[in-house]
Amino acid sequence: MKKSLVALAALAATSVFAQSSVTIYGVIDQAYTTRKSDQTVGGTSANYAITGIGDDQASTHGEGGLAGSRLGFSGTEDLGAGQKASFVVEFALFPSEKANYTNGTSMRVRQSYVSYASANAGEVQLGRVYTPLWRTYNGEYDPGLGNNVVGYVFNQNGSGSRQANAIQYISPAFNGAKAYVMKGFGQTKTKEGVANTALQGEKLDEVTSYALEYRNGPVSANYGYEKTKNHTLHDLTWVNVNQDALADSMQLVGRGAAGTMGQSSTVGSPDTVATGLAAAYNFGAAKVAYMSNKMTLKGETGWNGGADLSVKANGLTVSVPVGAATLWAMSSKAENDASSAVTAKATQFGARYALSKRTDVYLITGKADITKAGSADFVNYKQDAIGIRHQF
Repeated sequence: MKKSLVALAALAATSVFAQSSVTIYGVIDQAYTTRKSDQTVGGTSANYAITGIGDDQASTHGEGGLAGSRLGFSGTEDLGAGQKASFVVEFALFPSEKANYTNGTSMRVRQSYVSYASANAGEVQLGRVYTPLWRTYNGEYDPGLGNNVVGYVFNQNGSGSRQANAIQYISPAFNGAKAYVMKGFGQTKTKEGVANTALQGEKLDEVTSYALEYRNGPVSANYGYEKTKNHTLHDLTWVNVNQDALADSMQLVGRGAAGTMGQSSTVGSPDTVATGLAAAYNFGAAKVAYMSNKMTLKGETGWNGGADLSVKANGLTVSVPVGAATLWAMSSKAENDASSAVTAKATQFGARYALSKRTDVYLITGKADITKAGSADFVNYKQDAIGIRHQF
């Protein structure tokens, strides 16, 4: 009887999954990693060396040297006449993290949305989605696949990769061109403790963003624009590989703790404008990409004496396929325009080898050097990782 019930349950589950075309997918990525840091900030020197598997509590972006570990569910229903409904629910995983991490769980939302698409009219997504600007420093342009190893500072301008509470429209491709338009309606939390009572009820992180994308044979190009009102959620500080916020003097922009803008006691969080431009050409034997972006914090007391403060970044990447292997190199630079400008320069080299369609082994080495104009302050750090990524 039990076997019959199990069989019926399995059959029912198979039927449900077949009807809704649900796919369970994921990535498990773990690496043997060494990190070293040497810094002097405000006359105080420090250094450290860490060796381990995964990141334990050192990262909030998903463990893994090459890719963040994740578990996802996606589904599509054919509505006929070129129309379809679909969904994606994806969680970051932290296999090496100890239980009861400060964030409260070892499974955190990455992207999560429902969508309606028409072959002729495009797609509308509602939920937590990748931003249009994110496409200017990922995908076609980053052969390192957005890995978690030091050596890539291009996207350290404060723009987040995903936006919650958002609606996004993606147009159909027309002669290789595609458009993205996104509106993020901000979070439910408000500016608490702000002395200016006129600001206390305002929502944070309301985002308007759009992008243009072009694909034609070996040529790829993206342009993105993003404006955020009351910006708080994205990383606007430079952090070291142990996720400790550097002293104020070493931050590229801003003065809050790692991962947050903080709030001025009188005016709260600043509005920001970010733009990005990227282009790539695939020569066959090698693919070369260039990226450039900029974020500006609109002038407000306490950030830059009331003046606008900007951070700009650019990067160059090269990838070379060699049989089942891919080799890559990247060089990037980020700097702000404060009176005592902070500059970060980074390089990274990597190789991954496909043991199968789902499993890769990889080796990545990178370093970053940060300096402050007119100061002896500096941070130098280096990271090496050798690991394995399995996709399912």
